[in-house]
Amino acid sequence: MVALYRLSVALMMLCSLIAKAAELNVVSENSEPELGKALNAKIIYQGAGAVAQANLQRWQGDFFIDRRRLETEQLADGAVRTTETLRLFPRRSGSLTLYSLALGGAISEPVEVSVMPALRNGIDGTPEWQKLPQQVWQGETFTNCVHMAMFDARNNMKLETPDFRSFRVVALEEQRESSATVEKTHQCWKLTALETGPQQLELPPVIQRGRGQWTFYLPLQSVEVLPLPSYLPPGVAIGKPDLAVEQDGDNWRVSLYLNDNLAAEAYGLRASIASVSGIATDQVEVQVSSEANTGRSYQLFSAPLPTWLWGFGKAQRLALRYFDTEAGMLRTLEVDLPKLWRTPGWFMALLAFLFLLIALPIGLKVRKAMRDWREQQRFRRAVKQASTAEQLRQTLLKQGSSKTLHHWAERSGLKNADSIAKDINTLCFSQKPLSPKQTHLLEQVKAALLG
Repeated sequence: MVALYRLSVALMMLCSLIAKAAELNVVSENSEPELGKALNAKIIYQGAGAVAQANLQRWQGDFFIDRRRLETEQLADGAVRTTETLRLFPRRSGSLTLYSLALGGAISEPVEVSVMPALRNGIDGTPEWQKLPQQVWQGETFTNCVHMAMFDARNNMKLETPDFRSFRVVALEEQRESSATVEKTHQCWKLTALETGPQQLELPPVIQRGRGQWTFYLPLQSVEVLPLPSYLPPGVAIGKPDLAVEQDGDNWRVSLYLNDNLAAEAYGLRASIASVSGIATDQVEVQVSSEANTGRSYQLFSAPLPTWLWGFGKAQRLALRYFDTEAGMLRTLEVDLPKLWRTPGWFMALLAFLFLLIALPIGLKVRKAMRDWREQQRFRRAVKQASTAEQLRQTLLKQGSSKTLHHWAERSGLKNADSIAKDINTLCFSQKPLSPKQTHLLEQVKAALLG
């Protein structure tokens, strides 16, 4: 009988507890927190027994949730109170809601929170995370940055390199920008998509510290990674590269910049260089490195110049195939090689010898023609300047190196040379001063010589 009595009492107590409704409340210490500062909150459940943690998935879009501790206590009336302490970091300013939770048969009321922007002296210190592209190709590399204005010139930004599982991340050097009104810090990365499908990215906390400290958890961003076409050859460059060619002594120097930091040789370029150089592919030297400040891959190819190069006609070209991420298709980048003249030494010596064989006779003839022309010019000046028949006679004898005008007439080749010689002799051996008629004859002779 005693045992039956005790059992009935226990059943009555259990029924009274079940009849008592469970309660669930969300308590926020501050309804107007500042962005970058934590909002302390508690989830308080009171019911018949202990419960697990509440599902806070609906809060994660607007808050970063730091679950601190979970405490359970037994109340005097037999009920159990479970309290979970949280630190919530708003991801944006404005009106946010801590949505209703369901736990242990109880439902909490939503809590409205008004998040104030992080402002100091008119400076908004909220980090700006550059918007991700909606779609990228697998293997495509793009730059993504976070920009933050400093509340004080002595402050600095702390941001760890993101650990995006579906992307290769290369951190670039942090940049600091100063102006008359504000100091800004820029942190960028090179992101290379590795896995296909929809991807959601979350940055680690962005911390501004110095004169005060603010911890920002920014809203998540999404990007879709498209699979590459199956027909692409392995190792093809994703995105248009930069390709340049120049002469370096006796070698071609080919510089290739790729958008990503993959230390792999670009598909087909080595074979193209070997083809235009007339050598085997393995004779083309290549060096691969990465630039820390840009995150790009730098590849330097070196190959000897061909023995024969003609600096005219159509230029030879290097060809590099790459996947155009904007058009979504395979393309070919072509670069013209510099037009150079390059031949063996013996060929240049032969050309020089042939040039001398042709140029020497021509040069001698030109030299003689120039000498004759100068002599003719001197003769014409002397004829024009002669004022007497004797001066004219001496000029003719000197020109032909003749002893008499008769000899000069035989050598001169003029049709009227004999008549000219006769007239000059007549004028020279005249004992009287020249008459006007004789003076006129002298001028006629000079005109005939200048003919």
